[in-house]
Amino acid sequence: MSSTVELGPFQPGEWDEVHLESAPLIRVLAQVRWDELTQFSNARFDEVVQELEQRVAHAYPIKGVNKETQFNITPQCVSQSEIGTVYRFSSVEETWRFYFASTFATLETTAYTSRDDFCARFLDLLTAIAEVTSIPRVIRTGYRYVNRVHEPGDMDELSNEINPLLLGGKNLPGLDDVRVQHTLSETLYATSKGNLLAKWAILPPGASIDPTIEGVNTNSWMLDLDAFSERKQPFNPSELIANTRELSSLGYGFFRWAVDNPFLQRFGGSTK
Repeated sequence: MSSTVELGPFQPGEWDEVHLESAPLIRVLAQVRWDELTQFSNARFDEVVQELEQRVAHAYPIKGVNKETQFNITPQCVSQSEIGTVYRFSSVEETWRFYFASTFATLETTAYTSRDDFCARFLDLLTAIAEVTSIPRVIRTGYRYVNRVHEPGDMDELSNEINPLLLGGKNLPGLDDVRVQHTLSETLYATSKGNLLAKWAILPPGASIDPTIEGVNTNSWMLDLDAFSERKQPFNPSELIANTRELSSLGYGFFRWAVDNPFLQRFGGSTK
C-alpha cells in the first residue's frame, strides 16, 4: 500500500525544476548588504567605484547615478534628504542592471533565464567587488522573484491554475454577481533555510504592490517572493553564492506550491 505525501511550500529540495519558456517573471533580484564601513570615505569610495567599473564594463557598459533619499517626519513637517549615492551599471539592452552603493550590491534583471545563469553573473560581480574592496562581512543576503499575470485569458483561468489560498477574497463563494476590486496578502515566514516575505494580490488596472514597478492597463495577479537571510557571514563570493542559491530555492519552492500543472503548461513548462 502506497501513499502520496503532499509537498508544502518550504520543501524546496523536493520540487522538480521546471523551465518555463514564457515565465511570468517581470523582475528578479539578488542583493548582499553590509555595514557602513570606515574604508568607504567619500574619496575612497569614488576610487573603488572607478576600479569596479573597469572590471564590469564588458558586461555593463552603461553607467548612471541614483540618489538614495529618506523622508523625515516631524510634528512640524515632512522633509526629504539624500543619504547616499547608488551607482547603476547596465547592459546595452538595459535588461541587466548592477547597483553598487557604500552598503550594498544588487543584481537585477528583466530577462531571467535560469538560476545557474543568474548566479554565475552575480558571482562575477561579487568577485569583482572582493578584488577592489576589503568588506569584512555581509549582514543580509536576499533573492527575490516578482511574477505577474495580466492577460485577460490567463486571469480568467486563475481559479483553475493556482492554489486557492493565493486567490484571497476572490475565492469566497457566492461571488457570481460581485466583482472583486482588489485583494492583497502579505506574510513573513521564518524557516531553517532563511526568511521568506511573500506577497500576492489581485489588482485593478494601473495598480502594483511595489512602487518601483509600474502597473499594467488590465487587471493583474502578482506573486512577489523575497527570500532573505540576516545571518552575518564573511564577504566570500563563493559562500555568498551558495547562500544565494539556497534562498532562491526557498522562493522557488513556494512558487511551485502556489501554482498547479496547468499554470506551468500555460507558460511553457513541461510537466509529467
